[in-house]
Amino acid sequence: MAKIHDRILEIKLTTAQGAQTVNVTAFNYYRDRGQLDASNPFPLAAENVPTGALGVATNPEVKTGELVPPPTHIRFVVTASA
Repeated sequence: MAKIHDRILEIKLTTAQGAQTVNVTAFNYYRDRGQLDASNPFPLAAENVPTGALGVATNPEVKTGELVPPPTHIRFVVTASA
């Protein structure tokens, strides 16, 4: 059973060993654990990023304002490539 009070902000990251960089590929918000289990995110748009892909070089920011309640969990999903 999903806990109604779980609010999850998921930050997806990938690494590129050749370039020795970490890239932010997505910011997702889940209203409860059931949404996370069902892979049904509310994607959040990032600002201060170049067109095409998110990246750490530009310090991406997500401004939620009152759009979503503050998260109770922050989840990092890291994909490392060798």
